[in-house]
Amino acid sequence: MRHTEADHGLVKRTDVAIIGGGLAGLCLARQLHGRMPDLKITVIEGQKHPLPDAGVKVGESTIEIAAHYFREILGLGAHFRDSQLPKFALRFYFGGGAQPIEKRTELGVSDFPPFPTYQLDRGIFESFLSAEAVKTPNCEFIDMARVQSVSVCSDAVRDAEVGRDDHRIRYLRVGGTFVLDCRWVVDTSGRAGVLKKKFGLGKPSDHGANAVWWRVSSRVDIRDITDDPSWRNRIGGENRWLSTNHLMGDGYWVWVIPLPKNVTSIGIVADGNRQPFDEMGTPERARQWLFKNEPELAALADPTWDKLIDFRRLRHFSHDCVKVFSKDRWAISGIAGAFLDPFYSPGSDYIAFSNTLITELVERDRRGENIAAAAKAFDGLYLSFFENNLKAYTDLYPIFGNGRVMPIKIAWDYGLYWSLFAFLFINGAMTDERMLVRLRKELSLMVVLNTHMQALFRQWGLLQPENGGGNYIAQYDVEWLLRLNQALTRQTPKDLIYPTVQRNMKRLARVAAETTLLARREFPQLPSLPPRIQSEMEPAGDEPVLLRLYQALGFVKETPDFAEADSTAPTLSAPNSWATIVESSFSGDAQSSLSASLATATT
Repeated sequence: MRHTEADHGLVKRTDVAIIGGGLAGLCLARQLHGRMPDLKITVIEGQKHPLPDAGVKVGESTIEIAAHYFREILGLGAHFRDSQLPKFALRFYFGGGAQPIEKRTELGVSDFPPFPTYQLDRGIFESFLSAEAVKTPNCEFIDMARVQSVSVCSDAVRDAEVGRDDHRIRYLRVGGTFVLDCRWVVDTSGRAGVLKKKFGLGKPSDHGANAVWWRVSSRVDIRDITDDPSWRNRIGGENRWLSTNHLMGDGYWVWVIPLPKNVTSIGIVADGNRQPFDEMGTPERARQWLFKNEPELAALADPTWDKLIDFRRLRHFSHDCVKVFSKDRWAISGIAGAFLDPFYSPGSDYIAFSNTLITELVERDRRGENIAAAAKAFDGLYLSFFENNLKAYTDLYPIFGNGRVMPIKIAWDYGLYWSLFAFLFINGAMTDERMLVRLRKELSLMVVLNTHMQALFRQWGLLQPENGGGNYIAQYDVEWLLRLNQALTRQTPKDLIYPTVQRNMKRLARVAAETTLLARREFPQLPSLPPRIQSEMEPAGDEPVLLRLYQALGFVKETPDFAEADSTAPTLSAPNSWATIVESSFSGDAQSSLSASLATATT
């Protein structure tokens, strides 16, 4: 239903008012209606709809949580099949642009992953969602409107003007000022952050990265970056262009994302201390920056500058929030609250996460339940996951070009995401407080693991020299990663969720132990393994979990028994001695005598 000017001067009422009709707000409206069809929902949006294709909104690459949310929870599988592009996973090229692409280490998939994800044109998608909202019973979509004020009712303060337990919103639109009362108000206003600013909830982020990005009405096909036949053919098929392609160097990465209708999104994301923002902040400066840092991509993309659709820039894009859910029936979703980093494309994941928690709170309130405890628990859960995931980016851009350490870091980040965050969300456990309480030990271990590993990668990446590069690392040659991704394609019975997460965390602890051992053999000054991890890891197997990755990166020579060392590093182990190494190396003071332990175990 659309807003009419006849509403001017009236005080209207709705159950849920959503400030912002972008991706977060429109998805929340659809999710709320799907769970509670009789709920009255009003979406207030500043821009005129429908939006132009590929315009206004940055293209976004979805990952597993968001793909599940859009496809299964919101029932939008047909739209993604017919109007968006399939995604050939994330793909990474390390080593910086000074060397040709065929000489850079590449990490990616050779076939489409078990769990399907998508390349998303936000203009097409949000226009579709707003059109659906207009047709939805009990849902009103008001575009070209600007919120003027929000009066929030709470236990401590009751707005005398409203006179009941409602919030009041005043907004401007052609025709005058309008008033809307509501039981719930949800802020999805993006960086405008209406409620965040009203309550002073902003929190600075330590992650000081900047970004510029642009879209062109032309296909920039990464396959055409070189004529080298071995590089073009080494993954088979013609799907490399459908990846979210990351070209990575010292303190930066560049994305190349295909969008529907032959549109391409290109972006530069960089640590301002290593890549000054002023050197990329206009189209011409971004063009020159590419020629300096990624000359092959610059040459490939150069003919498309005359087909520029838009150009955006954002300094210090990461931001945090003190609180996002309240017992007083207000909430914040999407980047109106907090934003991490676009590297793994987590933006829509956090929309899915927050919208699902908000929908649960609204439904419980509608049933007459006291939501105070749930609001506090969900707020803590959301913000703690955000803070933990922020560790994957903070102060790590200086190692992004390292083609030996970054593939291991990416494998770690994938493993943590699929083992815990994606697994819990896809299996509907994020709103189950009893399950979350039962998992508190595992969640605590996750924080210890990730804190240690990101610190290890941060220091290791600055010490570890390259080994020439040029090799292709097939992501799913690591069986552990393949099995984790496959597990997301099927629902896990509720009684198996806890033991599965418990087993996953013990496996992650083992990966942390093995990777720490690998790094410290050459650089013993690197952080040692915390005792908590030593006590929680699963028993070591016959070979390291990431052995194929270690081999591909030249840390271990590929031999029939994996026992022979390469020319730059001592041996890890033969299969029958690997368990001995791991278990002995992390007991007592064995870290200080690691070389002796290795020598003894492999004789």
